[in-house]
Amino acid sequence: MKYGTHNSLTYAKLVWWQRPFGWLINPFCRCQDKDITAQVLSDVVAFDIQVALYKDEWKVSHGIAWYDVDVIDMLKYLNKLADFNYTPYCIRIGLDRHFFRTKKKRNKEREEFERFIDFLHTLRHLFFVEVYVEYPEYKVLEEFSPTDMEQRYWSLSFAREKAKQTRGIWKYLYYLPIPRLWAKKYRNEWEAKAILDNKKILMTDFIR
Repeated sequence: MKYGTHNSLTYAKLVWWQRPFGWLINPFCRCQDKDITAQVLSDVVAFDIQVALYKDEWKVSHGIAWYDVDVIDMLKYLNKLADFNYTPYCIRIGLDRHFFRTKKKRNKEREEFERFIDFLHTLRHLFFVEVYVEYPEYKVLEEFSPTDMEQRYWSLSFAREKAKQTRGIWKYLYYLPIPRLWAKKYRNEWEAKAILDNKKILMTDFIR
């Protein structure tokens, strides 16, 4: 079984003005420790990337966080790795509904995202399985077959499922969006289920 990484590029440093608040932001927004090369060496073949415009440059975005990664340069690098390793990496990429956005900026960002999609088509060795917008419109290029990949990481659906199985006030703990905590606690269970279900790829947080 191969692996996929959820919010694959959140291992990076935050943009400069958010770094003093990293102790507060990263526990909720960071989903990976390993850089992209280390992920590839860990049998990762699927990558999940959320982007937002930061000073007219596509940066990695997750919630309130901007991670200081030039997404276009990173995708070019992944394209070269895919060519070198003879492996067509799967990419899921989305325009994040970042908190620090006015309506005017969101409209501009949607327009720029359409041009960004055109750029994606020039990367011949990457297989874009889903391109989406976390605004009312939703654009998909292609989707994974449900039989191919198991996606397991903290989400509201995960929290609701676990809360139903738990009695008392402890059930509310599952609503804490702390990716590292839940990945550490449930990784073995998630891997076992993916293997039993004959999944080709397990996408999760904090890949080992």
